[in-house]
Amino acid sequence: MSDASAPDALRLFLDAGLAALSAALHEHDAPLRTLDVATTGPDGAARQRNVVLRGFDRTTLRLRFHSDRRAAKIVEMRRDPRASLLGWDAGRRLQLRLSGDASLHLDDELADAAWNETKEAERRTYGWSEVPGHVLAAPTPFPAAIDAARHNFCAVVVQLRELELLELGRDTHRRARFRFKDEDPARPVEARWLIP
Repeated sequence: MSDASAPDALRLFLDAGLAALSAALHEHDAPLRTLDVATTGPDGAARQRNVVLRGFDRTTLRLRFHSDRRAAKIVEMRRDPRASLLGWDAGRRLQLRLSGDASLHLDDELADAAWNETKEAERRTYGWSEVPGHVLAAPTPFPAAIDAARHNFCAVVVQLRELELLELGRDTHRRARFRFKDEDPARPVEARWLIP
């Protein structure tokens, strides 16, 4: 690839990664619909868990997932809002590493809108009287009543600051890093090819 084509190739690569993330919102079984999110635990160690992508805006580079407000990840993001997310699309052989700052929405308009678009069956998962991770004698069904569920619900919005793409091709691999700032989140302030 010549130097003249490098910016266009980087932009196309970024567009492909963002398109894959956007598509995951509309395809229930899309590989990137489920992402691993990492936060910093109270002991300073990284903590990981899966979350379901519930929203992504390519213009603002904000993604959204939901959680119980009492979950450890929410406690951790209150203390340190930095979050790192990882997704893998085996069909495209594409890895996305995303990082940014999380904001927690509990009792505001964004949380209300997210709650209203949540299916009834999913709402029940927030209805437990005990906190996530509480010890049980045996697995039990979801609570039938969901009166307390809305109070336990949290919408988490991550403002992306960095996106790294790795594509594993047959003849070559491609890896690039993109960094963003608030002033114009859709236009990277840094775009670089990296050794895979």
